[in-house]
Amino acid sequence: MWDPNAPEGHEAAKTRWRVAPYLKGAGLDLGCGPCKILDTRFCIGVDNGKDTQLFNIQMRPDIWGDVSNLSMFASASMDYVFSSHVLEHFPYEQVPALLREWCRVVKLHGVMALYLPASGLYPDPGTHPKCNVDHKWAVTFERVLEAMKKVCGWDLVEYELCGDADEYSHFFVFKLGKNPHRHDESWKKSSNPDKKPTVAITRLGAFGDVIQAAAIFEAFKKRGYHVTAFLSYPASELVAFDPNIDKLVVVLQDQIPIQQLGHYWLWWRKRFDHWVNLTESIEANLLAMEGNIRFEWPPAARHMIMNRNYWELQYRIAGIPPEVPQTRFYPNEDEKKWAAKELQRMRAAGCEKLILWPLAGSSRTHKVWPHIDQIFGRVLGCYPTWGIVTVGDASCQDLDEKWKGNPKIFRTSGSWTMRQVATFIDQGYADAVVGPETGVMSIAAFYPMPKIIFLSHSTTENLTKDWRNTTSLWAPETWCPGRGKNEVPACHMMLPRFEPGCRRNEVTGVAQCATEIKPEWVWSLLQKAIHEGSAGTWHPPATSVLEVK
Repeated sequence: MWDPNAPEGHEAAKTRWRVAPYLKGAGLDLGCGPCKILDTRFCIGVDNGKDTQLFNIQMRPDIWGDVSNLSMFASASMDYVFSSHVLEHFPYEQVPALLREWCRVVKLHGVMALYLPASGLYPDPGTHPKCNVDHKWAVTFERVLEAMKKVCGWDLVEYELCGDADEYSHFFVFKLGKNPHRHDESWKKSSNPDKKPTVAITRLGAFGDVIQAAAIFEAFKKRGYHVTAFLSYPASELVAFDPNIDKLVVVLQDQIPIQQLGHYWLWWRKRFDHWVNLTESIEANLLAMEGNIRFEWPPAARHMIMNRNYWELQYRIAGIPPEVPQTRFYPNEDEKKWAAKELQRMRAAGCEKLILWPLAGSSRTHKVWPHIDQIFGRVLGCYPTWGIVTVGDASCQDLDEKWKGNPKIFRTSGSWTMRQVATFIDQGYADAVVGPETGVMSIAAFYPMPKIIFLSHSTTENLTKDWRNTTSLWAPETWCPGRGKNEVPACHMMLPRFEPGCRRNEVTGVAQCATEIKPEWVWSLLQKAIHEGSAGTWHPPATSVLEVK
């Protein structure tokens, strides 16, 4: 509530972390005052300095200017506009025109966020001697929506009447739409109308990290929670339609200054009944990163501590009894139609069986298998009705360049999105999935088709022990800095580069542990997978590998 004896402060600071998830990309802070809502180069502060005259507060905008005239900014040039305690300084009859100018600079589907003094929590103009004498109208929920309906089409994706502690404001976030006559209020659906217990689950990471965390979303949903997921982009796209998530909060890289990220989490944490932070749950605990003391440990010691199941640890962190996860992907109808057309295209090329093959993971050191040409050649030579769909990001295009133009090799790296890859898997169009330990393999983990995975920095216990219909291959005789003299089956290390933890094979140019997974093992298992629909049994050849328990 408003306290007439409290000193005038920076109102926007009270809602900084509330609005931060919506301030993605480049945008404007209109009437920014003494400091911008986010102190980044992507946020441009505009202020005319009037509060210096009224309250002797020193303004620090990037641009000195009148917020009612944004002619220096091109139309649809900004991802967002934010404004705190500005609109009430203009007569209400001018507000629609002002909002129209603000919306002009925002891209389609961008957002406009408003933080305004709330009638009932803050005195209406002229009703209290200490209220702001420059306020021109009493701000209510209804009057703001009435003005916005005269401006453009929108969806009110977030609304909160903020009256705790020293707040006395409305908080609006409008997502701008193309149809000027459509005005939705989706915030009502995601704001927990049934008053369920709330949980926030944070997992900043890559695609594989998010699909693993999906098991935790589902576990809380089954227990009757309203689930909010804090995820990083682009991995967040993978669960955009997951019914186990009631609200998705996305964080972009560099969106929030790294030195302020801790404050961001602390602000949000107090708003939930239960808080689960899975960020770095695997990376920092079961995979040693360079600079961490565990990176320097002998291989056997690292294996003793880190040979634990990734899912089980996340269940433990969440305070939930571990269970066998059954994660899946949820495509929308348009994605299903797209996948059906792709399958039709491949069938037209004479492919009755399809092998989905992710070419590389996020680390090109050990998550690349160098012998694909041998397998691809055998497939084309022995089975004319089999086809191979290679997937990956644009950086993978060089890995299957040799097969460019072959009608039975469908090269999709850099063209299919991860959601499209996941849809192809979900619809059952892949008769087998083969590749290194990547996000794609984690997506396929609990689907029924046979899978052959090449393990590198993880063991079966870590990753695949509960996967359905899966054969896990690993190199049983590798000598390298991470595994020592063939002491353990995995290094348990994060290895974005070869030195100091990974040995590079001089012939293949990739990790020694990936190179030593033999093509003949893969070929034998792949034929069984395609002909019988089941993963084969594989045991590493007798070696000097020590069993460390």
